[in-house]
Amino acid sequence: MSTPLLSADSPAALQRWLPVWDHLWQWKTPQTQCSPHWPAAQGSAPDGDGIWLGCASLDHKKIWLAVQDGKVTGGAIGEVHGARLYALLQRALTEKADAVMIIAESGGVRLQEANAGLIAVAECIDAVLRLRAAGIPVLVLIDQGRGCFGGMGLIAAAATQVWMTPAARWGMSGAAVIAQAHGNTEFDPEDKALHARTHGAWHRSQLHEAILLPDHEPVTLRQQIAGLLAQPVSEAGDFFTLPVLQQRQQALSERWQAGKFCTDVISYWQSHHLALPATWLQAQARTTTATEPEAVKISALQQQVSDQLAINDDVQTSPHGFVIGQWQSRYRWQVIGTAGGAESGTALVLAQAAACMQALQEPVDAVLLLISTCGQRLRYQEEMLSLHQAMLHLSACLFALRQAGKPVLGLVCDQAAASALVTGGMQCDALWALPQASIRVMSPEAIAQVTGSSVQPDTAMLAQTAQAHWQTGAVHHLCDLPDRAMLDDWAAELLQQQRTNTSLPLPDQRSLLGWQRQGRTAAYPVMQALQAVNPCSPDLQPEAV
Repeated sequence: MSTPLLSADSPAALQRWLPVWDHLWQWKTPQTQCSPHWPAAQGSAPDGDGIWLGCASLDHKKIWLAVQDGKVTGGAIGEVHGARLYALLQRALTEKADAVMIIAESGGVRLQEANAGLIAVAECIDAVLRLRAAGIPVLVLIDQGRGCFGGMGLIAAAATQVWMTPAARWGMSGAAVIAQAHGNTEFDPEDKALHARTHGAWHRSQLHEAILLPDHEPVTLRQQIAGLLAQPVSEAGDFFTLPVLQQRQQALSERWQAGKFCTDVISYWQSHHLALPATWLQAQARTTTATEPEAVKISALQQQVSDQLAINDDVQTSPHGFVIGQWQSRYRWQVIGTAGGAESGTALVLAQAAACMQALQEPVDAVLLLISTCGQRLRYQEEMLSLHQAMLHLSACLFALRQAGKPVLGLVCDQAAASALVTGGMQCDALWALPQASIRVMSPEAIAQVTGSSVQPDTAMLAQTAQAHWQTGAVHHLCDLPDRAMLDDWAAELLQQQRTNTSLPLPDQRSLLGWQRQGRTAAYPVMQALQAVNPCSPDLQPEAV
């Protein structure tokens, strides 16, 4: 192989894994693409906003390739970074690529532009699910470095196959975030051994979430990718068929029941009589016992929603905030969701997923996802047992409903946050919110502590109002206490649109909405510019490997 013609500032992971490919091309655009929100104190923003895009070939297979650069804000996803990744996923779907591969290194959403990052993650999850429904494999490699967390951890959970090198880490909430919520006894950020074994490659591979890849062996990865791509592609979407959804539901439920009271990864695998890595046997095991979710109290605002929809007799709410029921108006509606600002933990998420599968089997016309959640449940056991997998499973169930022609409407009653919103309400055909609702990624105080800088919570990128998220395009419609007639009208419009489209779900228009509403002005132009580049033109520069 000839010497690679890569620039010195190319991501380190791209350099390390060059021998995987026969040929490599960088996907270039005529104009600079960088974050408009880059802090002036950090100098000029890097072109590409921390993500390298291109195409690769392997045994005559065309693979669209994205590589995150951990040197740029820890690979965090902001407006332009997310738009570039989304554009590549969309282009791979349009071009009918043989596969997509992401070399992931990210701590999650870029908190300085949190609102734009949040919706970018939701868009990318939707795009990955569409690729899988089209039979196009999505592959993720998690290498050394900062790992794969937050929103990127969820995107990876949507992938067809994940590989991890021995030092790689994958999860949703890091130890520092969990400790900030519940103290160091819950998950001590200074206990590096605990962090490594909880989020590490050995644990994730034993859970059958990833393949453990020998360290820095491109030949092995090349062989495994080639073998995967040589297999016949199944029809669209075994991932979304009811039997596969039910099988995944059972596996996740059994895992949770078996491990929710285990105090450490060590005790979890000892209960399975599995031989542990030698270094684990010398470690000080975590001994803090698990806690049950607290009972919730429905807010006055959510109660007003229930009263307006006249569903108090038809819809039940569990003590821990799970909502389920049905009503009949012009259409038969299935109601699913959360109440009382509940923490979205594995048990609550899987209950919602089970209700989605129930709706798939019944003569339901449309689904209302009621949303009142403070975000994901920040507990050690949730991270150990892969809450990100349960959350993505809910996203797949919502996608299956939409694919089956059963419109799904999300409604934020009073509050919604972070991953719980990304994998739930933002995976619906549309998301509505009451104007008084609070929608956030993280509190301003937490953002300031994580980023080490002061923040202005009233800025467009950080404001926690429903209005701010309407401006980004995340919220389609702000509405005061919708009634059944409003929901029926929405369902009628969606069902009409579905009849004129050859494929479902309907196209994602959120980037266009954000541009039109001037709340997310960079994402749509970036996507349009990347879609306009001809892959055969000089703009796609060949770089010999």
